[in-house]
Amino acid sequence: MTLHTIKANPRNAFLAVTKPTASVWEVVGDFHAVHLFSNPESIRNEANSTRKLFKGALFIFKNFMVSIPLLGELFTKTGLHILLLLLAGMVSIYKNQYKALLFILPSVMYNWGTMLLLCTDKDIRFFHFNVVITIPVILVLFSKSWHK
Repeated sequence: MTLHTIKANPRNAFLAVTKPTASVWEVVGDFHAVHLFSNPESIRNEANSTRKLFKGALFIFKNFMVSIPLLGELFTKTGLHILLLLLAGMVSIYKNQYKALLFILPSVMYNWGTMLLLCTDKDIRFFHFNVVITIPVILVLFSKSWHK
C-alpha cells in the first residue's frame, strides 16, 4: 500500500517524509536549541545554593554559546554534523579503505533510523550526542593511515 501511495502521489509522499524530519537533516534555516532545563524557573526554585549556582552558570553558558552565529549553528544543527561525518567518511574511505565505515556507520544509521521512526521536531533531544562525537570521529578519520 505504501508503494502504491508513493506511485500515486510522489510529491506529497516526499513532503510527508521530509517536512517532519527536516529538524534532523537540514543544515540551513531555524535551529533547535538544546534545552538544559525544562523551564528556567527551576533555577530560581532550587533550594541548594550550590546547585542553583551551577544551574545558573550552565544556563548562561548555553545562551552565550548559542548566541554566537557559527557556534550556535555548530552546536544545534544535527544535519551539519551528519554532513560533516559523511564528507569526512568519504575522504577517509579513499585513504583508509572500508575500515572508516566502522566510525561512520553507527552514528549515521542511528540518526537515519531514529529520524524516520520519530518524524517530529519535538524529539530532537535524541540527536544531541552528535555534538559530542562529530569532532573526535573526524579527527580519528583524518589521523594517520591505518594500513598496518
